[in-house]
Amino acid sequence: MVSVAEMAMSNPPAARYGRESSDECLLICRRCEPPIRRWNNSVRRCAAPPGITPIFPAGFTYLGQFIDHDITLDTTGLGEQIADPTAVLNFRSPKLDLDSIYGRGPVADPQLYQRLNASRMQIGRTNTQSIGKPSMKPNLPFDLPRGPQGLAIIGDPRNDENLIVAQTHLAMLRFHNKVAQQVEQGNVVIVRSVFEDARELVQWHYQWVVLHDFVRRLVGDAVLSDVLENGRKFYRFEEQSEFGEPYMPLEFSVAAYRMGHSMVREIYDYNDVFNDHGGVTPANLVLLFRFSGLSSNEPDPVKFARDIPIPSDWIIDWNRFFDTNGPAANPSLLLDPLIANRLHQLNNIPASESASLAVRNLQRSLKMGLPSAQDVAGFMGLPLLSEAQLTSDADGQKLKELQLPLKTPLWYYILKEAQQQQGGKRLGAVGARIVAEVFVGMLQGDPNSFLSRNPGWRPTLGAANFGMAELLKFAGDLDPVRDPNNIS
Repeated sequence: MVSVAEMAMSNPPAARYGRESSDECLLICRRCEPPIRRWNNSVRRCAAPPGITPIFPAGFTYLGQFIDHDITLDTTGLGEQIADPTAVLNFRSPKLDLDSIYGRGPVADPQLYQRLNASRMQIGRTNTQSIGKPSMKPNLPFDLPRGPQGLAIIGDPRNDENLIVAQTHLAMLRFHNKVAQQVEQGNVVIVRSVFEDARELVQWHYQWVVLHDFVRRLVGDAVLSDVLENGRKFYRFEEQSEFGEPYMPLEFSVAAYRMGHSMVREIYDYNDVFNDHGGVTPANLVLLFRFSGLSSNEPDPVKFARDIPIPSDWIIDWNRFFDTNGPAANPSLLLDPLIANRLHQLNNIPASESASLAVRNLQRSLKMGLPSAQDVAGFMGLPLLSEAQLTSDADGQKLKELQLPLKTPLWYYILKEAQQQQGGKRLGAVGARIVAEVFVGMLQGDPNSFLSRNPGWRPTLGAANFGMAELLKFAGDLDPVRDPNNIS
């Protein structure tokens, strides 16, 4: 039996995950069409995009990352805190309370708020030049607020690690400011203060979006409805945690909720300037990392200053990422055990560590002592994938070669389960149950959430079927690059 340690940590198994190979399609590497890949010095080139799912407009991939940053913050290194894996619980409240936006509030974190109106969030401005579309006006209010080094001044610096999650964070800042404006204008009755009332409205609408738009798409109506109506069976924090409060299960944070890594595309139809049908160039992952303060590896300060703050022509067109006006132009990739090639080459990773996201995920699950997928499914009483299902396709053959079909890493299994049971359109039995119970539990365990304080509450801003698309519409400015007011 080849151990998970041998698979995820030693040099030869690291090569098996696509870091050093010649011509084979390997485990956890995004399949291309046709499914033949040429490998040369760890550089992967795909001839055509892989399968996509219309259930998930691509914006949900990065909304999922934003949500992850809202509820988890693990500052421990791979070699640290091994004897105490619950250390990952202590840095961020497991609540959907937008502390990644609000920090500790305007008194303790005044740098996040407008100096002359602390009820509103600080907004950054774009660069002084736009090379792709020179007619764009400079200094538009569509970037994160930034310090002199170009790093974002926000509640969670991870939300500046790629351009789409940064623009998602910005959308939440703008949504808060629009809600605060409604409160200031008397359209909402002030109960406590403009800031506190606006924050609660924003939090509740955000929680509704997470539960009824994001999670529902991810797990399906039947699973979410069962958890809401019949209760949680496994995530029983009331009895399981020391103080009877929600905690972050490792099966969720280290495995099930890392499903979004498989949904990341190599390129995006980003806006009217950066696309693959007549634009300057498609927005690939290299560019999305480049135009972010945290992930840019540009050593030249002059060149860095051209990219950060972002140029005005790099403002996102949300119509292409969510169904704000018909189907989004960018669907997410299928949920399956394959990830984009660029995610094997992460920026700013110490030389002593793997730059492959797949390897890092597997290493972390090993370090945290996660049980195998078979043990988890058995404990939950849910149907197991057969060995034939687990070993299907080229990735499954590699799993078989490593002798892991009976003790499968949970992260890999959940992705394979989604592929085999749901055609990659949503999570399978184990993954869906874990995700649904944790999200419902976090809301039920938060005394300030809408599900705790007023379970019958419904969104009051925008359409009755309020989702992320409606949130963006309420915030406004869906496509600033095409707005005549932003063009000279």
